Amino acid sequence: KNGLKPPFIIKNMQLDLDNLDVERFLASVNNQNQNIQKEVEISDDEVIDDDFIFDTNLLRIEDCDFRLKNGKYKDLTFGNIDANLTLDDKGLLKIKSNRFDIADGISSLKVDCDLKKLIYNLKLGIKDVDSNLMAKTLLNLDKEISGKASGLIELNSDETWPFLDT
Repeated sequence: KNGLKPPFIIKNMQLDLDNLDVERFLASVNNQNQNIQKEVEISDDEVIDDDFIFDTNLLRIEDCDFRLKNGKYKDLTFGNIDANLTLDDKGLLKIKSNRFDIADGISSLKVDCDLKKLIYNLKLGIKDVDSNLMAKTLLNLDKEISGKASGLIELNSDETWPFLDT
């Protein structure tokens, strides 16, 4: 008997996106994961199919060339990303990029997202970025610093950190 059985394994793919709103993506993943974890009492004759739930056990991506033309997170815009993306059997999404535009400067990127446990790690190597925009968007520190900045930004989070609030 022929048929598809999960997990679906993608060996090699190219994913090109014109626009991505990271805040909306994180909200979607977080809400879906919370729905999975809630216990719901259902009678035998009741069927609930209102929400689509992304189950990280269904999909694996071994190698993906990920290209993003434009992205945003709150007031922060970025673009021209050419990255390697993987998604393993434990729900760990990894993204690595050598150079892209962000906050009027440039950056490299390494992201590790545990989509099951909602734990995120973001590393940005930045050069000549708008420091006020970065501090305001990522740390909620508006007008605390100004000028151009270069360096390494590392952010770690879990489901309790306000960085992920919607």
